[in-house]
Amino acid sequence: MSVALTMLLTLALQAASPSADVEVRATLGPDSVAIGQPFTLTISVTGLDGAEVVFPELPDTGAVTALGPPQVPGGQLSDSLSARYELAAWRAGHLELPTGDLVVVRDGAELAIPLPGVVVQVTSILPERADPDTLGWEPPTDVVGANWSLREKLIGAGLAIAALLAIAIFVRRKIVSHPVPPPPAKTPAERALDAFRLLGDSGLVEAGELKGFYSALSYILRQFLSESDEAWGFDLTTGEIVDAVGSDGVTEEGVKDLQVLLVEADSVKFARWRPSKIRAARALEAAAGWVGHFERIEPEPEVEPEPALVPLAKVEAGLTTTKEAAVGPEIEEIESIFIDDDDDRD
Repeated sequence: MSVALTMLLTLALQAASPSADVEVRATLGPDSVAIGQPFTLTISVTGLDGAEVVFPELPDTGAVTALGPPQVPGGQLSDSLSARYELAAWRAGHLELPTGDLVVVRDGAELAIPLPGVVVQVTSILPERADPDTLGWEPPTDVVGANWSLREKLIGAGLAIAALLAIAIFVRRKIVSHPVPPPPAKTPAERALDAFRLLGDSGLVEAGELKGFYSALSYILRQFLSESDEAWGFDLTTGEIVDAVGSDGVTEEGVKDLQVLLVEADSVKFARWRPSKIRAARALEAAAGWVGHFERIEPEPEVEPEPALVPLAKVEAGLTTTKEAAVGPEIEEIESIFIDDDDDRD
């Protein structure tokens, strides 16, 4: 139920201006609540004519508890002000709300106006035959406790700060003694694929910015090539870079796919060609696939042929010179022995 219970109290503020009437209105919503269910009391004051208002804090009666201080929204008219009280009831039946004096101040004169008496109907959440008088309903209690002295609060705060400092020092020493290794550096292909994903999420294709899209696509491909080989740098034209890649270990099919992507990008950037958005999305997919499956065939190192040994029978027959027969390090070493012997004899 959310029926508003409204009571109107009209008083004259004689101290400041005899003709100025101040009206105080109390609105309850809802007027019927269950035990523990929050409800709102709104106090509205009109006819202020620039006067100030001090709203009281409602006391705790045990049966009805204020859940906080009054809330006074800003930006209200100078002729009227209102405050909201959040309350909760803890007994069933018709309960009178706590009251207090509202103070109106004008030109240094104060007028205390008692708040209107308001009654709220509180229904029980128990079964019909249950006796609510046998149950000890209590308002919510502060889990820390409201009876802590200032000294105890300061001691608790100091202990909490000391514990946090100890934890911070421990964690710092752990980090210093066991430094976290930096993540491994990404390969050129991984960096290019990350850039392609960002390009796909940029929304350039959806926005129709195809020139910017293809410029970024071409840049990512060229960056990948320059990181893969210094000879494939940015200073090369599309034709030069296709020739360089084709003559340096890349398959003919891979070179042809690269040429299609770069030529298509150049056509959009320089020839004002506008492909469809579907074609642009396929170009991005093809470029990412080309980088992801890029494979370069490294040429096998050239192996010098081993020198052929002259048959021993040919040497014995005198068909070759000693120098021709001395092939290989072992034969050269043997030959040096004989040459040394001939020198000694001379």
